[in-house]
Amino acid sequence: MENQEGEKETEIAKVLVSWRAQEFAHYERDKNWYALWLITSLTGIILAIIFKNFLFAIFIFFAALAIFVHALQEPRVISFKITARGIVISDRLYPFEELESFWIIYEPPHIKELIIKSKRILMPQINIPIGDENPVKIRQALLEFLTEKEQKHSLIDSISRWLRL
Repeated sequence: MENQEGEKETEIAKVLVSWRAQEFAHYERDKNWYALWLITSLTGIILAIIFKNFLFAIFIFFAALAIFVHALQEPRVISFKITARGIVISDRLYPFEELESFWIIYEPPHIKELIIKSKRILMPQINIPIGDENPVKIRQALLEFLTEKEQKHSLIDSISRWLRL
């Protein structure tokens, strides 16, 4: 019995591929970007007030504030691992049983990303930056456990990239 538990622990700890990357793309923004964002936000708030939609005005204010705070943040460098049990992001394990498929979008230097389709309703897609890791190694490791199925960026991801958020 001890032997089986020891083998199971080895399987859990077996790292097939590991890398480190920034948690999100960081864009350099000049004063014009911040000015445009402020003008757009204020215009939205003023229009919402004119149309007497005060709840929407409050929503726009907090959304603009959240985006502004996010724009000022520097991304953390996070560790990613593909193990025999699942994908580990920082210290959180996403077991393969909870994942459906994967797709790698590799268009350097702008897009280097692993997209995982999850079975979870609240988190149907997990986007993982590849950084400088070899995408072929990641693909080979994942093919043992998941189906490779083409996936596209969500509309929100595309808009965020276009707006440099």
